[in-house]
Amino acid sequence: MMKAKDIMTKDVVTIRGSATVAEAVALMKEKNLRALINETILH
Repeated sequence: MMKAKDIMTKDVVTIRGSATVAEAVALMKEKNLRALINETILH
């Protein structure tokens, strides 16, 4: 049986919550990504 770890991305790319849209777009173009995980810290 296939497990989640078999299809999960190994090298996840994240961006800080305070990053600009331009920074996010640049990172996505650089890494050839379709999605990013936002690292927003909640207090």
